[in-house]
Amino acid sequence: MSLIRDLYDRFGHIGAEGLKFLVVGGAGFVVQMGIQDPLHMGMGVGAITAQTIGTIGGIILTFFGNRYWTYRAKRSHGKEFIRETWQFLLWAVIGWIIQAGLQAAVTYGLGMTDGISYNVATMFGIAIATVFRFWAYRTFVFTGGKEDLPPVTAEQLEPEQAA
Repeated sequence: MSLIRDLYDRFGHIGAEGLKFLVVGGAGFVVQMGIQDPLHMGMGVGAITAQTIGTIGGIILTFFGNRYWTYRAKRSHGKEFIRETWQFLLWAVIGWIIQAGLQAAVTYGLGMTDGISYNVATMFGIAIATVFRFWAYRTFVFTGGKEDLPPVTAEQLEPEQAA
């Protein structure tokens, strides 16, 4: 029982944040698949090219979803918005590299070019990249915008007196 309590104490606070992140990521997944599958399977665009175009669509959606919903309370303002945007894009691109690497290994390395293999490789790549992105976004991107907050005064720290 102690192990479960310790795990909850350590990770329980990320539950709601994690669920929001998965909802936003799920919407990004729908966008990505809705773009990449017609491109690759319908129009004959290359596997990695189609995935890249689909991923760009998903990244755009997830940036706004994560910034304005998942990490609303932790997003930066002012000049820090530019840092936050570049950090988000950096980690999103690394996530794309994870996805594209797995897709390339399956499609070109193993020669599995059918639609099911393509989609399974995409889903595994997204799953791995999602874990990575969750860690990266909450560690490096959405850090609370502390640089933009005014310093706390001693008066703000005192409890309010009841009338």
